[in-house]
Amino acid sequence: MRTRLLILGATLPACGGAPGSSYGATGWVRGADRAYTYAAWQDSGERDVVVDQASRDFACAPAELAVARPNDRAYVVTGCGHRGVFVSFGVTGPTVSGAYMRAVNVLAPVLPPATPAGAVDDPTVQASSTWSTARRWVRLAAQAVVDLGCPADQLAPDFIPQGRAPALPVVEGCGKRATYLSEVDPRQFRLSAIVAVR
Repeated sequence: MRTRLLILGATLPACGGAPGSSYGATGWVRGADRAYTYAAWQDSGERDVVVDQASRDFACAPAELAVARPNDRAYVVTGCGHRGVFVSFGVTGPTVSGAYMRAVNVLAPVLPPATPAGAVDDPTVQASSTWSTARRWVRLAAQAVVDLGCPADQLAPDFIPQGRAPALPVVEGCGKRATYLSEVDPRQFRLSAIVAVR
């Protein structure tokens, strides 16, 4: 299963863009949200949604953004004096066919626009979405800010696959790397070690 991004008990501010506005080259299209097949999700559609959300979050034109993908789990986007680590996730609803893609900056989360299936944080929608996985990335980054004493925009969080074992939570930033215990769904990430990195 591909990782997409949990903030339990946290409330995210509403996104500036309203549903119905342009949302990515293959997402919102002239006011109409488009369902994605899984194959399209894996292709350029995912990057388009990440770029569009970064453009909203940073108040920066898409052409001014630089997008890198250090692994198959997240995107690093910079532009207009901002840096973010974006994770995409899918949303489906009980009465809506197809999956809708959204993305969130795990270092400074803003709730993405609602989909035709509903708001991404709507409990009736969450059961059939990967929003909870996205929120887990946000929790990890927030914990690392404290443990590493490092500003959020300098962090590089990741969940490194460990075969059949739970993924290993790791965050680098400010010349240090924090490793956390591998747990399926921790309420709070428990620090395992902090080491210096070059």
